[in-house]
Amino acid sequence: MYNEMPKVRAKFPAREHPRFLYYDVETNVVKTGSSLAEPKIPTKLEPAAESFPNKSSSSSRDDDAEICQPMHDWQTRIFPNCNLSHELSLQPETGSVQFIACGGDRCAFRIQDQSQEVVLKMSKFKKEFVPYRYEDARHDGMAMERLQASPYILDIYGYCGLSQVIEPGDEGGGALHDLIKTTRLKGGETLSTIDRMKILYQIASGVADMHSFENDGLVSLVHNDICCHQFILTKEVYKLNDFHLSQFQRKNRKTQEVCPSHNGYSDWYKVIRSPEEIAYKLGQTKQSKTLLEKTDVYTLGNVMYYVFTMHWLFQEVSTAVAALKITTGERSPFPESILQSQDRATRAMRKAIEMCWTHDPGERPTAKEVRQFLGKELQAVLGVKDLGIVRVDSIEPLPVGYRYSDSDFNSMFKG
Repeated sequence: MYNEMPKVRAKFPAREHPRFLYYDVETNVVKTGSSLAEPKIPTKLEPAAESFPNKSSSSSRDDDAEICQPMHDWQTRIFPNCNLSHELSLQPETGSVQFIACGGDRCAFRIQDQSQEVVLKMSKFKKEFVPYRYEDARHDGMAMERLQASPYILDIYGYCGLSQVIEPGDEGGGALHDLIKTTRLKGGETLSTIDRMKILYQIASGVADMHSFENDGLVSLVHNDICCHQFILTKEVYKLNDFHLSQFQRKNRKTQEVCPSHNGYSDWYKVIRSPEEIAYKLGQTKQSKTLLEKTDVYTLGNVMYYVFTMHWLFQEVSTAVAALKITTGERSPFPESILQSQDRATRAMRKAIEMCWTHDPGERPTAKEVRQFLGKELQAVLGVKDLGIVRVDSIEPLPVGYRYSDSDFNSMFKG
């Protein structure tokens, strides 16, 4: 393929950065601008952490810049490695490219590149290339680079612009959403109690590792979008991924404590968010900022609830009613069989979820504390002293022709 390229020197405009150029095949001239109509691209090659308003924040980061500062130097950096992304062999006709699914902003493709398999995430074609999306992509790339030591978080191999090359999930594995969906359709009894407990430990470990990888005891990174679509089955572990809505937390310049942040979520999310966020969205409080690591913990409890019960949150009532229930301290109910159970594993999982669902964020435990509780109980149930990397080897492959789709979430309310 590369040998077929024209062996002539193209003409380059003077004093133009490569990001603002494109190659016109017909005229063999590198032109200024973009081959896309009405391009909207950032004016800086390497945006600093304060450059753009973050999409996951409802206001600019500059609103309290005099009070708060980045916790670590890496939060202001960017390390793209575009050569790796450009060298991937993208030849659909050879079967080396397989479409997986699309999320809100990006689509994922499984790529067989020589002897290695990777996943390439690329922006949807119709999405605008605007500054905040580059900043979100920077967050995603830097977060995954920081967290590669964790066996409960997907590895990243590289990123460039809005694209990302990451570790592939297991063939036919899918996300936790897919496990919940297929299990519900089979009657909800295909997953053993022990396996559910192992999965709860896996996902708690992913969030705990994200919150505690620094040595200063402060949470410098929050995911801000913990849900069942973000945990991908990889090597028999449900690993956390997709950090493009993450926030790099800042600290108070004087007290050195974590600065509260905006979450910036729309009303569509209100049932799966924390009570303090929902209360603000409903106008019950004027407190627009919160400690987002505590929101991560609360939403972790939601995902645990899905796996444990195979029910969605308040699936029998409307979104508006459910939102009001949450702000008053009510939680999605556990089935009667769970409430009456004396099984240690069942009781432990219920307790872990209730810990995450603590109403007052100031009293809500850390993800590390939830992981420690589940780990101690899992050790007792399994009769082992060292858990090692917890794996689940009984997950059945998804059916042939299975359709990965966010729209499947809505269809499950009919299940």
